[in-house]
Amino acid sequence: MALLNTPQADFGSPLPEFSLPSVEGRSYSSEDFSSATALVVVFTCNHCPYAQAVRERIMHLASDFEDVGVQFVAINSNDADSYPEDSLENMADEEYNYNFPY
Repeated sequence: MALLNTPQADFGSPLPEFSLPSVEGRSYSSEDFSSATALVVVFTCNHCPYAQAVRERIMHLASDFEDVGVQFVAINSNDADSYPEDSLENMADEEYNYNFPY
């Protein structure tokens, strides 16, 4: 069942350490974003119509905040076995290009 209330974010909390592959063929770690004024983490995927509907708006937000040091990163947390269109290979499809690391 879907949540009816949005959980409150714990702004200012430390970023957990991570290392994830990107569609550009490199890995990003939490250290890559340490100089950002703020980091916006977008959990998204390829197959979801809701994610598809907001992709352009998220990219505009990333562009709008780039000059003040806000970094965006998109993370696809889906299981590619259950959702093959969300595999790393399919994430690299030009249709899903983001203007920030995915």
